[in-house]
Amino acid sequence: ESLIELYNNVWPETAGTYKEKTKWMLSSHTFFGICASEHKRIIGSRPSFQTNIYYGKKSLQAVQFGLSCVHKDYRRLGVFSKMNKKFLKIFFEENKNDLIFNVSNSGSKIAYQNLGWIYINTLSKLYYFPSKFGFIVKARFNIKSLSGSIIYDKREIPVLDSFDFKLLDIRERYFRNNTNIHTFYNKTFLESRLQSDTNISLLSVDNIGVII
Repeated sequence: ESLIELYNNVWPETAGTYKEKTKWMLSSHTFFGICASEHKRIIGSRPSFQTNIYYGKKSLQAVQFGLSCVHKDYRRLGVFSKMNKKFLKIFFEENKNDLIFNVSNSGSKIAYQNLGWIYINTLSKLYYFPSKFGFIVKARFNIKSLSGSIIYDKREIPVLDSFDFKLLDIRERYFRNNTNIHTFYNKTFLESRLQSDTNISLLSVDNIGVII
């Protein structure tokens, strides 16, 4: 309940939507997380959940960050840096794990890189823009920066209501035979991830495939 209260405070525009997501995250088979507190009140959160990451055919001990934040009244005090440092010590030094899967916006990515994090570039990016003006602003008026990206209209995405799980086997065989870092989605893991959030959509892109 204290975590949910923190999330509602940090993200008021989506307050009331974090109960099930938090319960799902805390139920991760292998859970690593750090919280900061003051006067028995949680003021910072740096949790993660287990994810099935492979490098070719080799399984990696990996987690993905989720719902990391600091209460607005305690920012710029070094709280997040202290939580992050403690998390890394527990995860890598004390438990000898392999990889943290982290997706960052441009601002936080620079901060992480300054701390020594190494990012793996993706082959393409997926963008949704509610307006043409927003599209240009997002690209910082540099259209060339969007080269190779997938642009889509969110209004045209149908809700996911069924899935052929044989496609996961085909996908995995391809990744295992090529030396790629990837998430291994079997039926159990995909169904678990779909339970983490009610806002799941399916997007079909010509000549590329299906994106969930």
